[in-house]
Amino acid sequence: MCLVMAATMLLAGCEKNQAVREKDSRQESSRSAVPAVSGNNQDRMGKDLGKAQGGKEPVREGKVVEKHIPLDGSLGEILQISQHKGEDRMLTLDQKNRLHLRNVSEGREYRYQFDFGKGDSINSYEVLSWGNDIAVHVNIHKSRTESQDSSQTGMVRSSTDISEEDRVYVFDQKLHLKKKDTLPESLTAIVLDGGEGFIALEDEGIFRYSLRKGKGKRLGGKIQKKLKDITVWSMYVNQKQNRIAFLGQVIGQDKKDVYGWIDLENQSVEVKNTENSYGNHLHMQGDTAYVTAGEIPRKMKATGVVRCMDLSAGAFFDLQVDNLESTNASLAEDGSTLFACGDVLSKDRDRVVGYTLRIYDILSGKVLHENAWKKGGEVFRIFSAGRGFYAVKEKELHYMELQ
Repeated sequence: MCLVMAATMLLAGCEKNQAVREKDSRQESSRSAVPAVSGNNQDRMGKDLGKAQGGKEPVREGKVVEKHIPLDGSLGEILQISQHKGEDRMLTLDQKNRLHLRNVSEGREYRYQFDFGKGDSINSYEVLSWGNDIAVHVNIHKSRTESQDSSQTGMVRSSTDISEEDRVYVFDQKLHLKKKDTLPESLTAIVLDGGEGFIALEDEGIFRYSLRKGKGKRLGGKIQKKLKDITVWSMYVNQKQNRIAFLGQVIGQDKKDVYGWIDLENQSVEVKNTENSYGNHLHMQGDTAYVTAGEIPRKMKATGVVRCMDLSAGAFFDLQVDNLESTNASLAEDGSTLFACGDVLSKDRDRVVGYTLRIYDILSGKVLHENAWKKGGEVFRIFSAGRGFYAVKEKELHYMELQ
């Protein structure tokens, strides 16, 4: 089984070796127009999204607190930054296949060495859970070479067996391993259910799986018929565990992806199309799932829209951002604001020299804060933590919080 997941931390939209003619007009247009949530008019927009977001009032502008934190490059790629019991914590994976868990502002650190065989490497990974337990799904590339001597010719023949294996590792908050399981090849997408196992999609339907007992209860026979033409590669479940957000593609149609949710109680499926199939990614924060876009190849353009789903209300809504910001956006943990990153170009527009960070109100689409830095390099990825956000750069973390 090969699941399509984020295998690198370099998101589309942060390439620094291309000249960008479109970005000049993009930056000029962003100064004259305030991005907004899609809708026919402001009253209707506020009413519809107020219902979708549980009647929340728009966030008011306030003071922005910022800090820059040096980043130790030896820790490797950052898998997750999030808040746990009031502490901002960072999970990383280094080149020796070791996990590191540490507080962002302190030196205390925990480690775990993955138990891979010789010749094994990581194809992709996904952090499934970050609450009481830390669960990581790893797709492993396995390579085994065997040599045989030929008594007739005196030549040595070698053969290499290449395969893949999917595992789930569950740790406590000190990276002590609690559970480990190898997943069946029949699974196409999984999501941790918050208990002793996960919800998995396969050809025969949606099932609950136990990390100890394997396949369990089937969740809805009618659902699979409605998904028969869709390949799902990413899923998240809401807090009530009655709706599953998904991202995938209709079989035989590769120009667009599809996203939506599965209602386990009503045995229904809601589906919408994306604009294209260039690197869309599904994310989840609370009961809000959202799809960030990928960059259109060789054009340094993107949709400029973050596609959102309120799973508690069962409603779709869109947030308009500035072009490539739709490739690098993160929703706050309380669901009230969206943090997005864009590029700042050199005067001759042939390279990226800095970045712009914006904070959007998720309800109205209003830009609550905006700032640009013309030094310090590109931003690889952004994470939400508590009330704030972290922008990951090569040698530092840039933290912003709207108070």
